[in-house]
Amino acid sequence: MTGGSKTVVIHPPQEVESDFIDYPYFTNLAAWMLAARLKKQGSFVHLLDAFALPGADVRGLRGERTMFGAPYAALLERLADADFDNVVVHFTPYMLQTPYLEGLNFLLTRLRELRPEARLMGAELYTGGMHRVKPDEALLKARYPALDAFVTLEGEQTIPELLQGEKLTEFLHRGETPAANILCGLGELDAGLVDLEAFRAFLKTVAPLSKVRQYGVDENTLPVHFSRGCPFACSFCTNPYKNYRALPLEECKSLIARAEAEGFLRLFVLDDSANARKDFGALLESAAEAGLKLVFPNGLRADLLSEEVVKLLATVADELTVSAESASARVQKDIIGKNVSVAHVERGA
Repeated sequence: MTGGSKTVVIHPPQEVESDFIDYPYFTNLAAWMLAARLKKQGSFVHLLDAFALPGADVRGLRGERTMFGAPYAALLERLADADFDNVVVHFTPYMLQTPYLEGLNFLLTRLRELRPEARLMGAELYTGGMHRVKPDEALLKARYPALDAFVTLEGEQTIPELLQGEKLTEFLHRGETPAANILCGLGELDAGLVDLEAFRAFLKTVAPLSKVRQYGVDENTLPVHFSRGCPFACSFCTNPYKNYRALPLEECKSLIARAEAEGFLRLFVLDDSANARKDFGALLESAAEAGLKLVFPNGLRADLLSEEVVKLLATVADELTVSAESASARVQKDIIGKNVSVAHVERGA
C-alpha cells in the first residue's frame, strides 16, 4: 500500500425479504477478511461493520422486508470526522438484487462530500454461495454515481493492487482469484478490527428468528471459511468458476484455536463443499479436541462420506445434512450434473 494510506472497509446494513434465503446475518465475514488482508499489506484499516456496532439489531421494514444491522445513520456518525484516503463498500448479493437502496446512496453521497479526493470503491467480495448476483456496470453507475469503481468476484488479490495505483480510470474491475496462501490468516479474529462484543450482541438479537434458530445460531456462533470455491459443476449453482482452494490444515487449526480462545462454541462453516478436502477427517478431529460444534448449512457431498467421517461428524455436529437434489438417476446425471446417487445417500444415512 502507499505509505500512510488510510482505508475504511464498510459492511452496510442488509435489507432482505422477510422470507429470506441463506444467511444474511453472516455476510460480514467477507468484509472482515478483506480488512485483514489490507492490514497485512500495510494499510491503516478501519472496519465499519453494521453488524458489529452498538445497537445493531433486526427490524421490520415496509413491504415485508427486514433490515439486519445498525442503520446507515450510525455508520455516518462514525465517519463524520474520520480521515481516510480510500473507502471499500461491500455489496452483498442481497444488495445487488435490490433495484435501489436509498440509504446506501445517501451513505455514498455523504462519503464523497466528506472526502472529495478519496477513492470510493464498491466490491462484491464473493467468497462462495449458490445465489450470486452478477454486478451490472451500467446499473451501478446509474444508481450509485458517487462510486469511482467496482470490483467483482473476490477482492483480496485485486483491491490492494488498485489502491496502490493512481486515480482509477476504469469503473468495473474483475477480481482475480486469490490463492490459498493469500487467504491464510484472513479468517483469524483481529480484536483491532472486529468488535466481537457488539457482534455477539447482534447475534443474540437475531437468534430468535425462525430462519436463524433452525441452524442453532446464537451469540456463541462464529462464521468461518475453511475453503473457497467448489471442484464440482452442478447446473443450478451460480458460482462463476470452480477454482477450489482448501486452506492448509494448520491454518484451519489456528482458526479453531482462536475461536475457542474467544469463547465461541459453534462454527458456522460457509464452505460451498466442506467435505471435498482430503483431510476433512483431521479437521473434524481438531474441532472435537477444541470442544467446538460445527454447522454445515450448505450440506455435504454424500458420495464423500465414509464411515470414519460420519463417526467423527457425530462428535461435532448435531445433524448430518446432505443435498441429494433428486432421487432420479437421470435428473442427477443429465440435468443437475451432481452425480450423487440414492445409494450414496442411503449409505450416509
